[in-house]
Order: sequence, then C-alpha cells, then structure tokens
Amino acid sequence: MSQFVHLHVHTQYSILDGASAIKPLIKRAKALGMPSLAITDHGNMFGVKEFHDAAVKEGVKPILGCEVYVATGTSGRMFRTGFFCYTVSMNVDSECERREISHRHGRQRELHGHAS
Repeated sequence: MSQFVHLHVHTQYSILDGASAIKPLIKRAKALGMPSLAITDHGNMFGVKEFHDAAVKEGVKPILGCEVYVATGTSGRMFRTGFFCYTVSMNVDSECERREISHRHGRQRELHGHAS
C-alpha cells in the first residue's frame, strides 16, 4: 500500500489562506501515517524553522517549499496577468536558493506597494 504525502499545505504563516498551526498539523500527519509533509506558504518562508523542528521531533520528514507568484505584466496588473507555482527543496543548496528567491520576491512586492 502506498503512503500519502501532502505537498501543498498552508500554515498560519499564509495570512489569508492558512489556518493550520504547525505543531498540531505535524501531529495529525503523523497520526495519519504520513512519512513526510510539505509546507508551501504564500510568498514567505517564515514558518520553515518551526515546521522543520516540529516535524523532525515527531519523526515526520519535512519538505520545505513556498508558493510564489510570477508576474507576466506590469506591477499594476500583477494579480490579473500573473500565475503562481510551487517550489520545494531537494537539498540544502536548493533551500538556500529558494530563500533568496523568496526574499527577492518579497522585496519587489514592497517596492511596488503590494503587501507580502
């Protein structure tokens, strides 16, 4: 029997789209027999450390990710002409690169007057 691993999870750090507190989320994943669980909060990685530490403590393999937005038009039309994608880390090097992308994304949104 194959095991389910959820790869698109938002936590309380996805301000308008997530309500799951990290520790209860990890405990529930473990209770359901999930060997791993991903975090893909919207445009930020503020919960990654808390998520990683809680998952390791419970014996669940953490998969670190982020839901990012890509603008195809001008900054004024970002949400009408853009799209989003999910990124997850395969190793420590890709995690460092993802954090840099997330940081640049947040900084660009601040410069153009958008909330993170």
